[in-house]
Amino acid sequence: RTRDLIFKIAENSPAPGGGSASALAGSVGSALLSMVALLTHEKKDFLSKRKKMSDFGEQAHKYQKRLIELIDEDTLAFHNVINANRLPQNSKTEIKIKKEALFKANKIATDTPFEIASISLKVLRLSIEMIKQGNPNSVTDAYVAAEVCNAGIRGGCANVMINLSSFENISDYDPEINDKIQEMLNESTRLHRKAFLLTNKIIGRQN
Repeated sequence: RTRDLIFKIAENSPAPGGGSASALAGSVGSALLSMVALLTHEKKDFLSKRKKMSDFGEQAHKYQKRLIELIDEDTLAFHNVINANRLPQNSKTEIKIKKEALFKANKIATDTPFEIASISLKVLRLSIEMIKQGNPNSVTDAYVAAEVCNAGIRGGCANVMINLSSFENISDYDPEINDKIQEMLNESTRLHRKAFLLTNKIIGRQN
C-alpha cells in the first residue's frame, strides 16, 4: 500500500500531492514514536516509565490514525474543488449554487492541510518528550519523527497559504489564519532545533 501511494503521488495528476505527502510524513513520525514508546515500555531498565510510555504510545497511535485518514481526505478535498469549478453558471441560480459549492469545497481544502499541520505539531511536541525520556538506544528514531513531522507542519501550512488565494477575502475563511500559521511555523522551527540539540547531547553521552 505504501508503494502504491508513492507511485500514485508520482503520476501526472495533482492529487494526491503535497498535502497528502505532508499527512504521510506526520503519520510516519507518529508511527516512529509509537515504536519508541513500545521499545522503552518493554525494557526492565525503564519500569518506572511504563505508565508514561503507555500514555505516550496511545497519543502517538491516535495521531497516526487521524493523519492516515487525512492522506485520503486531502486528495478528496482537491477533487471536490475541481468538481465545484466544473459546475455550470448559465443563470443567476446556477451562479449562486456554484459560488456556494466553491466556498464550501475551498474551505474543506484549506481546513484539511491546517489539521495536518496542527496534528503534526502535536506529534513534534511529543517527539521532544520521547527524545528526553525514551530508550536512548532509540533516540535517533524519535529524532527522525521530529524531522518528518517538521516537514508535515511546514508542508501543511504551505498548502493552507496557497489555498487562501481561493477566497475573495481571507477574513471570509478566518481573519486570524495568518497569525495561526505563523505561530505554528515559529513553534515547529524552535522544537525542530531543540530535537536536534537534545539528540546530539544524548548521542554524545553514549559515545
